[in-house]
Amino acid sequence: MTQGQIVEESKNVKPDAGRLVEAQSRVQAVNAGIPLITLLRREGWTEEEINQMLADKKKVDEESKRNSQALLDSLRVQGQQENSGSSSVPENVPPSGNVNASRTSTE
Repeated sequence: MTQGQIVEESKNVKPDAGRLVEAQSRVQAVNAGIPLITLLRREGWTEEEINQMLADKKKVDEESKRNSQALLDSLRVQGQQENSGSSSVPENVPPSGNVNASRTSTE
């Protein structure tokens, strides 16, 4: 959808939906390569508001990373348990999961 199409559609949308149209326009601009911070400055955000948004985003990103790592760890342990029939890690599997890394060249 082009910027013109968004503007044209916004004429037929209820006034409450104006924020949706603005958000769609912002997403398109970011996808086109304009930094979000630049867009927010153009919209009148203060440096304090931008800094708070960045701090909030950093917090969310860190939480997401922790959750992703926990899920991966859980899946790795589950896979190891299914493959070995126990909760212990096989001796020939290093932490990276690369079985060949622990073998000697004479094998």
